[in-house]
Amino acid sequence: MTHPRSQAAFHVALRPLPFLAMNDLEFALRVSVPIGQLYREAKQSQHQFPRNTLIATRSLASMCCDRLCQPGTADWPEGLDEKIRTLDRTRRINPVTRDHLDQLRRWGNAAAHPEDSLIDEVHQQVYAGRALASVIALFETVFQESHHGAALPAYEIIDQNEDALRETCYRALIENNPADQYQVAALLRTQLDARIAEAHTSPDPELRMYSLGMELHVHEDRRLDLLRYASDSGHAPSQYQYGLALTKGHRGKEMVMLGVNIIAMACRDGEIDALAWCGQSALRGWFDEPVDYVRARELLQQAAAEDHPAALSSLSEIYRDGLGVEPDAAMAFSLTLRAANAGYALAQYETAIALMHGKVLEADEPEALKWLRRASDAGLPRARYALARILLDRRETDTASDIESLLVSAAVSIPAAHLDLAELYISGPDHAKWVEAAGRIQAAYEQALGQNDSALAQRCLEVAPPIIAKLEAALPAMSDSVTEEFIVTRFMFDDKKVPYPSRAARGQKILELTRALSKERGTASKQKLRLLSELGSNMGGLKTSGQTARSLSTARPFVQRVVRTNVGRNDPCPCGSGKKYKQCHA
Repeated sequence: MTHPRSQAAFHVALRPLPFLAMNDLEFALRVSVPIGQLYREAKQSQHQFPRNTLIATRSLASMCCDRLCQPGTADWPEGLDEKIRTLDRTRRINPVTRDHLDQLRRWGNAAAHPEDSLIDEVHQQVYAGRALASVIALFETVFQESHHGAALPAYEIIDQNEDALRETCYRALIENNPADQYQVAALLRTQLDARIAEAHTSPDPELRMYSLGMELHVHEDRRLDLLRYASDSGHAPSQYQYGLALTKGHRGKEMVMLGVNIIAMACRDGEIDALAWCGQSALRGWFDEPVDYVRARELLQQAAAEDHPAALSSLSEIYRDGLGVEPDAAMAFSLTLRAANAGYALAQYETAIALMHGKVLEADEPEALKWLRRASDAGLPRARYALARILLDRRETDTASDIESLLVSAAVSIPAAHLDLAELYISGPDHAKWVEAAGRIQAAYEQALGQNDSALAQRCLEVAPPIIAKLEAALPAMSDSVTEEFIVTRFMFDDKKVPYPSRAARGQKILELTRALSKERGTASKQKLRLLSELGSNMGGLKTSGQTARSLSTARPFVQRVVRTNVGRNDPCPCGSGKKYKQCHA
């Protein structure tokens, strides 16, 4: 007879144990060990190294494509773009999976080449989280494909709050891990760029940069040392970055050719940036290398397979200009379009221009506008200016605020945008905007002269006088604050209402005159009258300046009222004579 307690224990033992769900890291390992290992690295980098996460998730997308291809597929491509196209063409993926792959490709490209995609750190952080979510969706597709449609295992997404930065720095400095040394060097570069950008926005950029000189030099030396250590260990990305710095003379002219050789070593290891650099070197004959179109094309094709923007652009140039091949405009355009699809703003702009003017294909304005808006949304100034001009030509009143926003951002690097903004502002009723319009005309003129753009400079000379005249006529109706702004702006134009070529030189001249005036104590001295007259003429002939000069020249001396108080006999006399009170007025 079984003891009741033993029977109860037997029934408890037969109960099913609660199911323990795996986490996403374990699920990734179930898909494949290499995928799981790279996914862990990508996830650990998410918060402090989002750029690394985006690049890693692009690699994960490529690895997932390899797992999704039909077994025995001949001529399986190496580049992610061609892998996606092949899977789509053979119907191995559905539209949702295709979207995930395309997104990961674009985000990874943007992170690998932020200068071409115009992606900043804030967007990198946002995209990193989205990229990890897209990768998990791909893992599910790969798992079900590998297990012939089996149900997905239950798993949960865990949030890793590890101090990735501290661990990375430890491995870089203590364990001499080359990959982490490369990562810390990249972080130092980001910090350097941030300090330089901050200095350029300060009231006196030159002074701020001068004061930061030693600090920036120390940081740059540390960065290059880390890259050198990693390069000496054979880390190909570090070899490229260190070699590139040497070719730019960052450690002296005698190290330049060593930099070329180090980049060549990275190229032999298949490093994408190094392949693109060596391809361009063979194409253009950098550092006395013989021009070799065949070698250039071979290297550039390898880099272009991984969506490298410079490689795609250079290949397009080869086919457009027939460098070592028969000219092929269609092939050149297809490479530009491929770069546009990869997310590069300049290629998107070039695609838009080609479609707008029908250079290769028939003109397609709606498609051109689509690409132009993409390049504009990415922040490319020339795309924003082109889009603003199109909207201006359409004269649609509901787009006025959009046009202003586009022109303001484009004016950072396109002088003509200043002039278009001026014409936009002067057509409105706001006096403050009129004053800003005058300032932008002077800025456009100065920049046009600097860029030898005689047509734009002439346009500024024609537009300026009537706008200045309009402002002078409106002076009685202006508020005090706007009047002050206009007087300062008027300094930038001569008595014929023509802009001066240098705002900085004009500002320095006014500052010198003002300082000289402040030193003149005698209110009616000849020197002060001369300075007042010169100041008036330097205001460009503004009528109020003469009145100001006359009023200042005839003003009575300023007298400080003395408040009567009890003064001791030995105290200084309040009259200011310098004598004791008893010797002066006692």
